[in-house]
Formats: sequence, structure tokens, C-alpha cells
Amino acid sequence: MNRTHQIAIWSSLGGMVTAALIAGCGGGGSSAVNLPGGGGGNPSPSPSVTPVLTGSLNVAISGSYPNQTEGAAASAEVDFTCGCSGQAGTGTADSSGNFNLLTTSTPVPASPNPTYTVVPGRNYVVIGTSTLGSKLNPSAQSYTMVFAGNDTTRNQYLNPGVNSADTVTAAVALYVMANSAGTSPIAFDDWNFNTLQAFYAHLLASPTTQETQLLDDIVSQQEIGNTMYPTKPRWRPNRLKNSVIAGDLANITPATDPSVPTPCPTPGGGPAVCTSPFPTP
Repeated sequence: MNRTHQIAIWSSLGGMVTAALIAGCGGGGSSAVNLPGGGGGNPSPSPSVTPVLTGSLNVAISGSYPNQTEGAAASAEVDFTCGCSGQAGTGTADSSGNFNLLTTSTPVPASPNPTYTVVPGRNYVVIGTSTLGSKLNPSAQSYTMVFAGNDTTRNQYLNPGVNSADTVTAAVALYVMANSAGTSPIAFDDWNFNTLQAFYAHLLASPTTQETQLLDDIVSQQEIGNTMYPTKPRWRPNRLKNSVIAGDLANITPATDPSVPTPCPTPGGGPAVCTSPFPTP
């Protein structure tokens, strides 16, 4: 079955049937109808699902890849977004680096939508920015991705059964972010999450030279305390991209590794269509 985008139907208040079909990013096979905007819009009335994103965030604090020592990203600022709009949801990790991102949260920036809503069936990049790192650069970041299920027990993670951000989850999330940018940005949700899980397993078991360099630099940048955005984040436009990480990611291509995942196709320039198998919300 093809994965199609969620469709939201807006109707005029006067009873005259003037409706517009607006595609939201990444339906993920969910049958729920939601407003568009990458989770930024409010859900349809009386939603029957309550997705919540959970996990834990860690950053390297010493050593080098693959023998680094990791520590919890305690009390980290947490942003999460499917990349479908210029907004992200926000939260805070606890003292052990654990995050519990609710169905609706305060967005960044604060407009155009007053809340950010997690939609089942979408991929979310989760970014924790902590105060770890050197005295000069205390902004170490942890990255991972979560596929939102209809409830927490149905969520999918890059490292199934572990649900903990590490160097390799950061590499996958950063790869998706870097390859979702450009003159016509696609959403972080326009990727088949199964292929991202396979990429995580590949990076863990047999990374290429270029991929090993990325993993090594993620550890180094975390220990220094640099943020690692591979491109300027739309939801926090005052933050800059990390040129080291961006350069590493530019070297990871199908030419250097034929197994790298690619976004789902967009026939005729329309919504992305991911083919089965695909996680079920």
C-alpha cells in the first residue's frame, strides 16, 4: 500500500461548499485526518489518538569514536520537528537526559501556530541542546529520530528496543536534515523510517570511511560543545550551521555508499509517496 500524505479539508462557514484540499507532510499510513503544517496545526476535533515522543539524550564527554564515553544531556533544551513547516515543538530533558514530548507543546517560533501538535505516522527529529562541552562552547547537542505511533507503545526508534540517543542516531538524524534542505526543502518526514533504521544498523556495523569521519566528528563536536546543525534551522534562524558536520555529510552520497537512504519520491513534484513496507502508527 502506498504511503500518502494526510489531507485536511477546510470548509467555509457560510454553508457554501468551498473546500480546499491541503496536504500535510507525511501521513505515514494513518487514517486520522489532521490539519497541515508539520504538526504545527491543531488536530481534528476529538482526536482518538494521543501520541507522545519519549527517549533519552546523551552526548560524548570524553574519548574518541568508537570508544567515547557518553553522559546524559541533563536538563537539555529539546526541539522536535517533522520539518513540515518552519516551526518546532519544545520540551526539556530531565536530570538524566530523558525526554517526554507531549502531543501539544509550545512552538518555536511562537507563530504562525500557537501550539505544535505531534501527528501519528510522522517522523520527528529530536534535538537536545545541553550546557555540556568546553567552557568556551557549552552547547553540546544530542540528536535522534522517532516515528510517532498512535500511542507511546507504538513509537518506532532508530535503535529499536533501546530508545536512547547516541553517536549513530545523531549521524542518521543529521544526514536526514542535511538531505532535506535545498532550494525546495522536503520534510524530515518524507523518508521511509524503515530505511532509516537500516541505515542506523549499517553505520553501527560497517560504516564507510566517509561515514566513520562523520561519526568521529560528531563525538569531537559534542566534546567541544558546538551545536551541530548541518544547515541553518528554520525554527531557530539565529543559530548557525556547523561547517565541519555539513562538510562530512556532503561526502556521504550514493557514490561513496550505495546503501544510503533517500527520500521518498515525489511524482510530478507533488507529495512524497513512500511504498510499503512502512511502520504502522
